[in-house]
Amino acid sequence: MIIKEDAAHRSRPWYVSLTAVWKDDAKNYLRLVDLVKKSEFAYELAGNHIALPHRSRHCTVLAIVKLNGHPSGTQHMREFAARVFEPIRSNGRLIRELRAKFKSFKSFTANVYEVRCCDNGLALQFECDQTLEDFRNYARTALNGPVSVLVREHTNSEVGRRFRKERGVELVESILDDPSKNYGLKAFGSMARSACRSDGSTERWRESLTGVALKFKRIHLLVSDEMLTNPRSPEREDILIP
Repeated sequence: MIIKEDAAHRSRPWYVSLTAVWKDDAKNYLRLVDLVKKSEFAYELAGNHIALPHRSRHCTVLAIVKLNGHPSGTQHMREFAARVFEPIRSNGRLIRELRAKFKSFKSFTANVYEVRCCDNGLALQFECDQTLEDFRNYARTALNGPVSVLVREHTNSEVGRRFRKERGVELVESILDDPSKNYGLKAFGSMARSACRSDGSTERWRESLTGVALKFKRIHLLVSDEMLTNPRSPEREDILIP
C-alpha cells in the first residue's frame, strides 16, 4: 500500500516510535484473527476503511516523534524520515539502555477486550500488564533529552522556519507526552484505517471482544508511515528491542 501526497502536496505524517508488532507473537496472532472472524460484528469494514496488511498491524508502545511533512528539495517522506531517525538510531548509549530495560522485564502481555469503530478507522483495544507502563515511564525519560535536541535542530533551522510559515505546523515535533499512546496500561491497534485525512475520531460503535492475549518478547524502534506499511530494513529503519 502506497500512501501518496494529497492534492495540496501535503505528505501524510510519518513517525518514530517504539512499536509492538502483532505477528511477532505468531501463534496468538492467529488466534486473534480467528476470534475476530467469529465475532458478532464479523469485522465489517466501513465504506471508507482500508484493511491494514497483516504484517503491519501493531500497537504503539511509545510515540516519539511526528514528521508533518518533508522540506522542499527532499523527494519523499521516506528519505527525510531516515535523516530524522539517524541521530536516534546511531545513539548507541540510548539503544543499549532501552534494550537492557526491556530485557529486564522479559516481555509484556496485551489482553484484547474491545473493538471500536470510528470514522477514521477500526481498532482493537488492549489492557496490558504493569510492564508496559513501567517501560513507557522509563523510555519517555531516556528519550526526552535526545528528542529535544533533535526537535530544536529542525525547528530552528531555516528549512524548519519556512515549513512552519507555509504550513502552520512544525516540521518535526515531539509527541512523547501523547496521552492516548504513552501512558498507563492501555494500548490499541488498528485493523483498518480511513484513507481520507479529514475523517475524524467520532466513534460509531463498540463491541466487547475477549479471549486472546498477545505476548511481546520484543518491540521495534522504528521510523514508519502512519500505517506501518513502508518497507523497513533491519538496523537502519527497524531496530529490535532488546
